[in-house]
Amino acid sequence: MKVNFRPPGSGGTVGDAYKQTIAHIHTVLDNLKQRFPDYDGRGYEIVGFLWFQGWNDMIDGEATAQYEENFANLVKDLRKEFSVPEMPFVIAETGNCGNMKFRKAQEAAAKRAEFKGTGRFVPTADCIRSEPSFGGGYHWHGNAESYFLIGDKMGKAMAELVPTLNVEELSSRTKAVYEMINSMRYVQAHTALKKLEADLVREAADPEADEMQLVKEKEILNRLKPMILKRVDAAVAEIRQLDLIGDVFTANNLIRQNEPRFKGIDRYDEQIEPVRKSLARHPKSTEIRLGAQYFYLMDLIKKKRSDQMLLALQQFAARYSKSAYGKAAAAAYKDLQDPKAKVEPRKYLTGS
Repeated sequence: MKVNFRPPGSGGTVGDAYKQTIAHIHTVLDNLKQRFPDYDGRGYEIVGFLWFQGWNDMIDGEATAQYEENFANLVKDLRKEFSVPEMPFVIAETGNCGNMKFRKAQEAAAKRAEFKGTGRFVPTADCIRSEPSFGGGYHWHGNAESYFLIGDKMGKAMAELVPTLNVEELSSRTKAVYEMINSMRYVQAHTALKKLEADLVREAADPEADEMQLVKEKEILNRLKPMILKRVDAAVAEIRQLDLIGDVFTANNLIRQNEPRFKGIDRYDEQIEPVRKSLARHPKSTEIRLGAQYFYLMDLIKKKRSDQMLLALQQFAARYSKSAYGKAAAAAYKDLQDPKAKVEPRKYLTGS
């Protein structure tokens, strides 16, 4: 965490492993159809992350002292990077080491007040097994049971942070809403949920109504509603972040992609409509056109890097030097002089 996974929020040089992780996740998310041929384009959701790391920080006194703050910055940077403001996380203890100061730092990081209700710390010392496959204690002796037990604990902890409904609890009416949410048909689910809320209010006035059933259905609806609204909030946060950093091309594309999922939900429309209107007017409409050119050019360079393509990138940067995309092209051109540098279009817009 001190070096390889050092997050931007900690200052200093951002760790190579951190940058590689971010780039890899974006590459996967940007090419879901390529990697998953059956993907139908309905979108995706990042619901949380698991963290199991620490041995090198544990054996470095300075890294141990910094660990709580570095991990907290990692959480906040990942939430910002992927526009999931309250993304849940689980951190597993490095329970196979004797450095209790370090293990307490891991626990303290997860239990910070700012992460209340969104983070979990998982103790793992009881997962050590006495019959190792080989002698490496820092790798839990290569014992498969240890890794299984740790993974099981982390999964159960995450399940507490990302609760689901037991289908057996659902009535036929609430089950229909749940299935819409589960298939990411959020607009239909929101409409059905509002109708069912109105039905419950009307039925509550009927003296012959099953009061216990109505109370149960209302409680389930109160659990279903956040399952829609959290996704709305995450989509809005991502679009606003893109607009903020000047990547209006991607923001505009995301609004179009999100229309089938969220357009018609009041909470989404009220926040995104002003952004959509601003993107339709100059100067942002011009920036969208430049963004299309920038990403197209970077895609060509990614497929086949050549002096001619790099020259085109340099010329684009010079011609549109005041544009966010011109500035990104200038940074990319400078970086790509190194033949080993990866072509990462987003990197030069986010500054990560």
